[in-house]
Amino acid sequence: MSKKRIGLYPGTFDPVTLGHLDIVKRAVKLVDHLVIGLGTGSGKTPLFSLEERIAMWKHEAEPLAAEARETFERVGAVRALERLDAVMPTGVTA
Repeated sequence: MSKKRIGLYPGTFDPVTLGHLDIVKRAVKLVDHLVIGLGTGSGKTPLFSLEERIAMWKHEAEPLAAEARETFERVGAVRALERLDAVMPTGVTA
């Protein structure tokens, strides 16, 4: 039995954009389980509350077979990667 491939996509996602959704659409094809980690404590002043951002992701991620379930402090992203033994998809900017 092969090891389950887990991906972690961390960010503040304030708000969720089409670019974020594109990365998730691509990432779910590469991993068995994708966790979307919503960050707090980044020093940014978010437009939307954490609860609103979680609700946005739950609405957007469900059809993509991804799961918005993790929240973390900015420094916690590395710990989350280690705890989940995960890979992290990233976007390409032009």
